[in-house]
Amino acid sequence: MKRLLGIVILIVAWGGFIFADPSLALDVEVGQQVQLKATNPQGVPLHENPFPSLKGRLPDGVTATVTATDREKHWLKVQIPSQQGWIIEKYVAQVLEDSVNPPPNPPINRLQLATYNVESPNFNPRDTTPDKVAEEITKHPEVILWGLEEVMDQDDLEQFTQAMGSKFTSVLGETGGQDRLAIAYDQSQLELVGSINNLSGSGGSRNPLVGKFKLLANGTEFLFMVNHFNRREEERRNQQADFVRNWSNQQSLPTIIVGDFNFDFDLNKRRGNTAFNKLNQDNILKWIQPDCLASNNCLSTQCNPNFNSILDAVFVGGTAKNWSASSSIVPFDCSKDATGFPDHRIVKAELKVS
Repeated sequence: MKRLLGIVILIVAWGGFIFADPSLALDVEVGQQVQLKATNPQGVPLHENPFPSLKGRLPDGVTATVTATDREKHWLKVQIPSQQGWIIEKYVAQVLEDSVNPPPNPPINRLQLATYNVESPNFNPRDTTPDKVAEEITKHPEVILWGLEEVMDQDDLEQFTQAMGSKFTSVLGETGGQDRLAIAYDQSQLELVGSINNLSGSGGSRNPLVGKFKLLANGTEFLFMVNHFNRREEERRNQQADFVRNWSNQQSLPTIIVGDFNFDFDLNKRRGNTAFNKLNQDNILKWIQPDCLASNNCLSTQCNPNFNSILDAVFVGGTAKNWSASSSIVPFDCSKDATGFPDHRIVKAELKVS
């Protein structure tokens, strides 16, 4: 009992990781200013994401601008001149009236997307459970476009889509058996122009899944492709890489290409396999490298210790190569893999569409 009490006290003391009470959700809008209050001398905990991911602290009493919220407004993304990040709504002392202004960097032309290998339980039904996948997805309310790999069936995809929110819809790929690709998107921010297509001729076990979308905020149209390259068959994987690169080069619209490419980009040697080289050949595609590479502190995107490398990634082609972009590998405790969570980390990207 004493040990349990000590753990509880430690959690409370460490960054205020207390989830918001649903009854306390604030009436606050993006663009409004809020005055913050700290509950201890360390300041207001500031998080990287809308879940416990402490990155720093803000001073007590500071005024910040709200630039985003989660769906229930229990987490607020706030910005002051020198910092930005997520806070729990309980640290808001007051919402400043008549303070509705455009956010410092209006997010309307920003496209936030993610690729996630959800590890289909096809080969081991006890390995991954859809509810655990959905739990991870709910932590990223800012994402409006998802590329999913290893989706077992329509039932699983519907559960994932529901976790994204009521404004989302999704399409499941037709190839891959119980190990398929899928696209999910927020219909309030993106319009599907036409249908989502399964491209044949790639040489892989699963045809790439492609959708033509319009970002409603500014009318920009682009193509979004999801892939899962073969793991064990090098020749087929290389053929897939050539196919994707050549396909992008033939398009007149900007292209965004995501997925699990199995290109084994070694974090120590800073090089990948032949498929990686083929994807980057002739500068047709641009890899949106995770920010952590610059600081040399990247996590691998897959929990298997045999793959201390990046397998999952986001590429852009055509005029999308001119867009300002960044990506990140979402931290995940790999010990949870044994409890029903997927063995891949989510890779997110933010693109300033122009």
